[in-house]
Amino acid sequence: MEMTINHNSTGRKLMTKRSAVLMILVFFLGGFTSYGLVRLAELVHVNAKSFAWPDWLAFWLGCTFLGIGSVTCAMTYNRKELARQLDGESEPMPATNEEVHLFRIQGLVLALAGLMLLLPLFALGAWSRTPHGAQTTMSAIAVMFVLQTVGNVQSWKVCDEFQRGMMLRTCAITFGIGQGALFLWAGAEHLRLAPAITSWEIITLLLALYLVTGTIIAVQSRM
Repeated sequence: MEMTINHNSTGRKLMTKRSAVLMILVFFLGGFTSYGLVRLAELVHVNAKSFAWPDWLAFWLGCTFLGIGSVTCAMTYNRKELARQLDGESEPMPATNEEVHLFRIQGLVLALAGLMLLLPLFALGAWSRTPHGAQTTMSAIAVMFVLQTVGNVQSWKVCDEFQRGMMLRTCAITFGIGQGALFLWAGAEHLRLAPAITSWEIITLLLALYLVTGTIIAVQSRM
């Protein structure tokens, strides 16, 4: 079953091999963006050298989500180029309003996910020294979470059954692997065979697993 939006006379794929490969390449932009943000962090007195491994993972994930979301939104302002990424054709029909709307929502959801990961890291620096800095940061994260939830619901309503199936498979695999790993770690931790882990470490690992799983499923669906 092809993943299509049928508002045009001809259905259109929403993920081709070409766009899947481009998505993977964009992931690596997170690494380059991270370097720039580390320099920015130093300017606002965030000591990146004090980051533990979950902080660096969250930093890379945040930059990657923010980068992919920004690129996705930017592509929607060139309908022919967006259609070319979707179809891989030399002269495709321009993207429809529904396709542009869907990709802008998905881009916004990804960008918000990146910001929610990055804000706590920046709050460790200069923001934490301001009055009510932690509370203000947490309030901003909560607002972003609400906006992201609304965006996810809207994206679910607009996309077709094929894409919904991909989302469900990604969530199911992430949940299955994550639950099993956490159960084993919890048992080892309770028996004092493994060190305790924090919720920050858990969420960064789960988001990394979700990103990898979603990418693999998207690429395999077009092989």
